[in-house]
Amino acid sequence: MYNANLLPMNSTSRSLHPRALIYLGVALLLLFLSFWLRDLKWQGDMQLHTLMEVIATVLGFYVGTLALIRFFNQNDAVFLYIGAGFIGTAVLDGYHTVVTSIYFQVYVPSDNLMLIPWSWMASRMYLSTLMAISWYLWYRHRYKPESRPSYQRVFGVAAITTIAYMLLFGLVQLPPLIYAGTWIPRPVDLLPGLIFLIALVGYLNKGKWRTDSFEHWLILFLIVSFMTQMTFMSLSDQLYDLEFNVAHLFKKLSYILVLTGLMVSLRETYQQIQDDITERKRTEEELHLAAMVYQNSSEAMSIADSKGNIVSINPAFTEMTGYTLEEVVGRDKSLLSSGRHDREFYQSMWNAINTTGHWQGEVWNRCKNGEIYLEWVTINAIYHDDGSAHRFVSLSSDITQKKKSEELIWQQANFDTLTDLPNRHMLYDRLEQEIKKS
Repeated sequence: MYNANLLPMNSTSRSLHPRALIYLGVALLLLFLSFWLRDLKWQGDMQLHTLMEVIATVLGFYVGTLALIRFFNQNDAVFLYIGAGFIGTAVLDGYHTVVTSIYFQVYVPSDNLMLIPWSWMASRMYLSTLMAISWYLWYRHRYKPESRPSYQRVFGVAAITTIAYMLLFGLVQLPPLIYAGTWIPRPVDLLPGLIFLIALVGYLNKGKWRTDSFEHWLILFLIVSFMTQMTFMSLSDQLYDLEFNVAHLFKKLSYILVLTGLMVSLRETYQQIQDDITERKRTEEELHLAAMVYQNSSEAMSIADSKGNIVSINPAFTEMTGYTLEEVVGRDKSLLSSGRHDREFYQSMWNAINTTGHWQGEVWNRCKNGEIYLEWVTINAIYHDDGSAHRFVSLSSDITQKKKSEELIWQQANFDTLTDLPNRHMLYDRLEQEIKKS
């Protein structure tokens, strides 16, 4: 069965994902190098090996520390397992450096003749196993969210496992690791390679590598680690030969790949934070501008909750009605009722608001001092994401004087100012209406 994540979700194309092509290319390149370098001879020495392992130890600590910092900042379990894994691997790499170096052997004397090759296996087994476990725990957490272990437990298990590996390979007399002259001189090195392969298949199946930069580099790390064990270290039939040295170099390269992924992910996170800050500043400016409009508007504005109770008013509302914020908060606008509208009027208004989210019209209301006034009201509803009402925003303008002026103009246009009787304009208007009826 093929992995569906390797194919793009596009019916017009059957090509592999671009990153999948990169992974395939890296694997083929390493395989080609393993054949091309097979006829070359490069004999290293203990000093070169010590230098490479010191670099590996430093890189391991750096990668692990940076990953743990990312975990405590983002609470992503992948960074927790990577951090714990590389810290433990760095300890084991450091242990391997000490027991294989002429500068430190006098401080850790041992009768175990196989300590040097098996101490290499310690860090490789540890790291490959933790990578496979990290994928398994993600897979388990996907279907059982409550199964995620605490970071204290992960640290505890990592520390116990690291110490157990050091004691196992340092104190137990293990069988020979190298069988020179055979087709695969170091068959045991295939075991961490297979575990790296399990982790690789798991993370590929996870599919996050297609969009997540860190997991993209993590896949490259797993590919290099797998190929290092399978095509280089397992073919080394003596210490410090070409395959041995190339495997140690590629181990550092694999660490650098994870470090690169962490740095790229860190840069993306920093950029996201910068974008969030910019967006927050823009939102704050817009809110500040809206607040200035709200406070300085000449129209009376009030905001009510989902039950119609007032939660806020602007100064223009107080100027028009005489009520202060303290007097109206928690009450509905019925306190302004003039008594000129019946129940059907208000029911019709709320039916329109609940149906369309909008209503506007003329309303007679009463000020705090008892004076009745006419206002033009516009009410708009604001909704939650689920469609339920959150707030009702009301904008009101006092049109009492405007209404009186309109009535005066109509009176003057249709009635004689001396006798107060209908004039010729009124006669023509009524006559026209009657003619239309006839």
